[in-house]
Amino acid sequence: MTVSEGDILYADHRLYKVKSAGTLNEPPPLNTPWLQEFNEGTAVLEFIGKDWAAVTWWAQGAYCLSYDNNNVLQVYQLVDQDGTTSGSIPVPGNGRCVDGDIIWQNTTAAATKQWAAQTQFYRGDIVSANGSNYECVFDGRLELPHQTVIENISTNMTTGGDVFAFWDGGTDIPTKYGDKGKWTIKINNVELYRFREFTNGYFCHPGNPAPTIIEANNVSSGGSSGENIEIMDGSITENKLDSAVRAKLLGSKNVTNTNIADGTITADKLAFTIGEGGAVTNIAWNNITGKPSTFPPSAHTHVKADITDLDDGGGAVTPPSGGDEGGEDTGDTFFSETVTSTGASAWLDSNQYNIPVNMTKMRITAISSAGDVEVRYVSNDDPWTESETIVKITASASGASSVVSVPANSTVRPIFNYYNGTADGSLIIKLEGSESINTMEAVGEMQAYLGS
Repeated sequence: MTVSEGDILYADHRLYKVKSAGTLNEPPPLNTPWLQEFNEGTAVLEFIGKDWAAVTWWAQGAYCLSYDNNNVLQVYQLVDQDGTTSGSIPVPGNGRCVDGDIIWQNTTAAATKQWAAQTQFYRGDIVSANGSNYECVFDGRLELPHQTVIENISTNMTTGGDVFAFWDGGTDIPTKYGDKGKWTIKINNVELYRFREFTNGYFCHPGNPAPTIIEANNVSSGGSSGENIEIMDGSITENKLDSAVRAKLLGSKNVTNTNIADGTITADKLAFTIGEGGAVTNIAWNNITGKPSTFPPSAHTHVKADITDLDDGGGAVTPPSGGDEGGEDTGDTFFSETVTSTGASAWLDSNQYNIPVNMTKMRITAISSAGDVEVRYVSNDDPWTESETIVKITASASGASSVVSVPANSTVRPIFNYYNGTADGSLIIKLEGSESINTMEAVGEMQAYLGS
């Protein structure tokens, strides 16, 4: 077959451009490199594309061929960068677009959010923009490893040892847990290390989950962490403190040898005392942050044996209104739990809660001086199945609430992502159910927990 320069050839599901005229060999070419020229017979060809296939790498500038819903051949060119195809065949009306780190897929499903610039969206979100609806099929978040191990490191350094350091002026990487639902960092036999607090969280992105740090150090001397270190001179210095103890004693105050006048940390410089068993005593009431202003009692009952001054000599006991002499709880509240945390950010995995047979709604209240709370749930842990955000609550000192649906007579496992709080703040999350809450409008649904 004789070909002319500029001809486009299609052979064996591949697309070629003739760069130099000539006569081709009888069998079609095989294993040709992307967008590079090669000799074929007396002609020179360039491999420029092939039939579309799922999960297949394509070079920037190459073409792919696919058939639309009317079985008409369409030609597409990869224009921005090298990449790998998804599982969706490109056809007219099945539009996809890249929005920063996010990939949107055109959809006819109803939108639940309005698109806005510089806004974090998550996989599964459906937004409305310019009269069309789009589903987020990739949210750009980096998936964190299940476990990171740092061990057997010696150093001649005496300060520092940061395990993580991010450039605040340019780093901004959203992250998420993998299928295990956690990120654990284990430290073992490391002479000097330090975990810092970051204003915008790990990888400088608000709301990113932080790691669970397990310290199993067995170094014999030096470093910022260690066991069985003898204090020969009677004073405690920064380098003699186990890092976990230092964090508990000093918190965010960053007390070091250089900013203490005589270079030592002694008991009389601490604002509290460590008692037997590690108990912290003599903390001033004014030094405790996040205290509630009032302590109203919640609805509860008592058995007869709990009442010490009960007239048991024949005196009458008046049952509560609408109740019986057994002291049954007759109020409309039948579920109440509290989850607490401190710090600027936290990922809170709450308990598993048994939902009563007559409870269909749960009110979630976030109490904090600052911060946002993303409400999610875990439906299974083998394999780990975590929902996307059901609702986001902006916490306030007086409490901000949202109501979600829950499956009656089942078990649920809510989890919470708290971020944008103050470093010395606290967070209280109240979970409530009652007859009156059952009548409220829900903004989302929490499914049953099926794990162990």
